[in-house]
Amino acid sequence: MYASLVLLVSERPQKRYRVPRQDPRAVRGRGVDTDTGTCDDVSLDSQPRQSLIFVLMLSLLMSTLGFTHSALDEKLQWMLDAPFFIDDTQLNAFYDAVLQPQVSREESIHIEITEETARNLGTNLDIDVNPLALAGSLANVLGPFNVKASGGFGFSRDSSQTETKTIDLQPIETPQRQLIQLTTQYLVNHSDRIFFVDDAKQDRDWFDPAEIERVPREVVFLDLPSEERAKAKNTPKTKLIPMAVEFADGTIETLYDKLGAKRRGDSWAPYIQNFSPEEAVEVLEEAAEGKGRIEWINFRVPLDEDITARVHFEPRGAYNNGTFAYNLIYLGYKHGLRLVGTVNREPDIRVLAGYRK
Repeated sequence: MYASLVLLVSERPQKRYRVPRQDPRAVRGRGVDTDTGTCDDVSLDSQPRQSLIFVLMLSLLMSTLGFTHSALDEKLQWMLDAPFFIDDTQLNAFYDAVLQPQVSREESIHIEITEETARNLGTNLDIDVNPLALAGSLANVLGPFNVKASGGFGFSRDSSQTETKTIDLQPIETPQRQLIQLTTQYLVNHSDRIFFVDDAKQDRDWFDPAEIERVPREVVFLDLPSEERAKAKNTPKTKLIPMAVEFADGTIETLYDKLGAKRRGDSWAPYIQNFSPEEAVEVLEEAAEGKGRIEWINFRVPLDEDITARVHFEPRGAYNNGTFAYNLIYLGYKHGLRLVGTVNREPDIRVLAGYRK
């Protein structure tokens, strides 16, 4: 299958690139020459089929280079899932702040990936990446979305800088795709302001006050563990302790004081130790009775023993209270969550999107 796909995109060769010959058997077809160790450049128009072919060919080339499944792919591809929560209002405002000052709605957003870009990203995220691998990882999440939304996804080789890759994005309105474009912009141009946190007990740089105060606004991908994984890794379980909430009728209520634990000074330890996801869901549902849907809600999430982060959601009445609480609190505790958000001091995470595992 790969050979026939490579043949389709290599009928109009423009330039050829050097490919290390690690395993000639891994590369077949006219797109890659196993004798010379080179491959064709490709030029794509906006047809979805060609974009898909491009991604597959790029994956094949990445395999030759030793990037069959890069660490960056693992960190990005869960954005291709349907989120159980997404803050479209905040995402749109953040998207305009980060991307739109450069362009009008009719113009494309031009992003260049250079050797320096890849080097900085590799240093900041502690991964081994080059421009080709980075472009391939981004293509995996950008390609299928942008073809449908805007009719075009460009990937080209710059004529003056031999290691520069170019991505052209079209301004879009859908929040899921805005999040992907925002992530692309941060990875390429602000890689020191994006954090992928797999173990909140070990990864602490992201909530250092000095780090949070820097600009542009910090973005965090927070991977919260399942109950089983937390036990195996000896990390805090995913305990979303409901703190306060506002409902559609304007009522604001505290919730933590209804959980059957008493706070000692500034410590949240009693709530962490006595947390029950069933009780937390029940408290929230009882508080919501007759008051309408949730406008916003704050939680506390333990990062390490008595260290917690405040986690802020703004559903704005878009979700059924029971479904929202069950997906977030109960299933989050059992199976884990993936949250993407911006970070303020305390730390305080303003959630842009949430994904179930």
